[in-house]
Amino acid sequence: MTITTTTCVQNGCLMVRGKVVLTGVPNNVVVSPGSSASAFLGATSTLASSRHVFTLGVLEGFRLLCLFRAKIWWMIPHYGKSGGEIPMETQMLLLEAREESIVDDDISSDPSSSENTFYILFLPVLDGEFRTSLQGTPANELQFCVESGDANVQTLQTLEPVFINSGDNPFELIKESIKILAEHKGTFSHIESKKIPAHLEGLGGVLGMLFTLKLIQKASKRVFKVSLMEVVHQSF
Repeated sequence: MTITTTTCVQNGCLMVRGKVVLTGVPNNVVVSPGSSASAFLGATSTLASSRHVFTLGVLEGFRLLCLFRAKIWWMIPHYGKSGGEIPMETQMLLLEAREESIVDDDISSDPSSSENTFYILFLPVLDGEFRTSLQGTPANELQFCVESGDANVQTLQTLEPVFINSGDNPFELIKESIKILAEHKGTFSHIESKKIPAHLEGLGGVLGMLFTLKLIQKASKRVFKVSLMEVVHQSF
């Protein structure tokens, strides 16, 4: 059995590594290939607007973790098993999936050996002048919302608002995905490629010294307090 690593839509289903991730994908959803096995999900509309809400498909049967913006300045995690549990203003969505092994089932009697766990990452990103966020519906649909915040800035389509990638290690998946986005978008840099500004190069040593002095001060106070108590105790 051949398992494709590309992300695509087949027969109304979004496929990732041969696994059906979303069902009932509308015809206006567009998949644009990225580097490696990553891709961008977008959609088109017949009416221009400064705000669009597009449905990507039905999401069910996955353990998921998402980060959503509970306040303007604060994000918190949320867990679930279907699209209906994804809050509005979700900024990251991570799915745990299982793929069938290419090894024939007759070879192994262990049911768990025919499945391998991997992870699928959805990241809503800036697409031109439009910001993106994810959200779910009571019908377990996964949607994305794009908005410019300006009634005069409108569009009929958005082709790269949602980045999708997959990998076997969730931590490496997020790290590599950010690197791919940094190279593709060209609007930011990954932390590994950033350089410390010249005027901050010596700050690390200064902060270390301050921290050490603070510890010395605290230790000195404790020693002085203990010594003072011993003196008082011996005096009586």
